[in-house]
Amino acid sequence: MEKTTPKIAEIADRLGVSRSTVSYVLNDKWEKRGISRATAEKILSYIEETGFLPNPASLALKGKRVKEIAILVSPRAIEHQRRAFFSLLGILEEHNKSYMVLPLTEDSLPETAQFINMYRVPKVITVSTPLHTGLKEKWARFFKSSSGIDFFYYEFPFEHMEPGTFLNSPGSIAIGINRKKARKKALEYIISRGYKNIISPKDIFTTPRGGYPGINFMEYGIRDPEQLFKLGKFIAQQLPAIREKTKGPLAVYVNDDLASASVMKHLSENGFNIPGDFAILSWDGLPESDYFRLPLSTMVIPHGKMLETARDWINGKKFTQNQIILDIEIREGQTLPKI
Repeated sequence: MEKTTPKIAEIADRLGVSRSTVSYVLNDKWEKRGISRATAEKILSYIEETGFLPNPASLALKGKRVKEIAILVSPRAIEHQRRAFFSLLGILEEHNKSYMVLPLTEDSLPETAQFINMYRVPKVITVSTPLHTGLKEKWARFFKSSSGIDFFYYEFPFEHMEPGTFLNSPGSIAIGINRKKARKKALEYIISRGYKNIISPKDIFTTPRGGYPGINFMEYGIRDPEQLFKLGKFIAQQLPAIREKTKGPLAVYVNDDLASASVMKHLSENGFNIPGDFAILSWDGLPESDYFRLPLSTMVIPHGKMLETARDWINGKKFTQNQIILDIEIREGQTLPKI
């Protein structure tokens, strides 16, 4: 006879407990509500047998590890971050690590933290930590007692957050770049190539502007970065009007390789020459950007080093430092020639 899935009321009636008791057990709040372990085990055993709840909750209640690692990723992760996420999954599969994938957003954090704590996951990898103050506050609240969990913060935003709130165990590591310093390096590279007219998104080069007399800074608007090819077209449509008001060579900074490919495509289709009319420096360092219409000049995010560090951490290597800030490299293509 095929099993049917019982409802909470049916479970409560069958076991002679209240519906709220069943609910508290399902939500891992039985201890806080004064429900005995024996009652919690009885409820979980029953619902496990009837297929109402996956086995992991019952195993976690009995103190057994369900998954070795949880990997968290923001749904708004952009292309290079998605690639890093799948590379990390590949490393976990390669080393036969059991894992669960959970969302990383401010709204989903309470449920994500509940899963990690309830299933007693000892290691957590986060990809692309969202830059929200609310997330930082919630993180501190939901993981304040999680000193037994080791976290690996992949591409940690050092320029926006102090990692102290997040590094709540000796085995936790934050690795990434400081984008503020990296963008300063990008700006100085553009200037070193001889360009005095620089177009970029708003606020990208705001902080260091005062230190560069004689440089003409201009801005273009941006849209949702998830639509990268549409974003590139949107950027390209703004550039001709800026050029009409500017004398001399123009350098355009674009914050994504795929958007840069779209910028070049739309400019070329409208009769503009790259790099003669618009020179371009991009950001990401995607491998295929070497094979665009012109090999792209781009800032290369050091994913190789970050992934190797993650591999070592996954395999239990002990590190002497828990904050690793890497430098960003410049790959010289043909879109930002020296003048």
